[in-house]
Amino acid sequence: MKLGPVLMATLMLASIGAGCGSGDDDSDAAGGTSESEAAPEQTSPQVAEPENAGADNAGAGDAVEFGDNGGIEFTFSGGHEESGKFVWIPVASSFAPGWWGMSFTEASAEGAAVFALSLDPANTNFSFGDGEVTIFGAAPQCSFNIDHQDSSGASGSLDCSDLTAIVGSGMVAGISLSATFDARQ
Repeated sequence: MKLGPVLMATLMLASIGAGCGSGDDDSDAAGGTSESEAAPEQTSPQVAEPENAGADNAGAGDAVEFGDNGGIEFTFSGGHEESGKFVWIPVASSFAPGWWGMSFTEASAEGAAVFALSLDPANTNFSFGDGEVTIFGAAPQCSFNIDHQDSSGASGSLDCSDLTAIVGSGMVAGISLSATFDARQ
């Protein structure tokens, strides 16, 4: 089986995140206890732009619209400025009782950027990479607010400060992240 570049990048970023965990259990993830099941085979996710795409629709209680399987909306600021709305890729994600490992990517076929999110209460972290910049975050720089996490999906938000990015010319410090995610089976 030949793996595409987006899946390879996802797997590489997820393995970096798993190896660099903080070990802190500051997450308030109330994980589900249902048995792990293989994710059903999915077709390519389709992005549905909300009618008020210019408005801040990621506020309290509002879900960002991404299509059938959900996604993540994020903004990096400070030393690296970037924002985006990525779709959730169920076939490149996993669930075990009590935690989700999720991969998100750009909806276009040309997109190579990946946002990986691990909601393992013992190792909650994220990683982002687009071929030019790589950013990783975990506690104490990041606060993970998990609204729900069970066999049907996971949703919540994360906020990070004082992150460092790896770029071609070295490192860039002082990066902040704000993100809202909603992934559903």
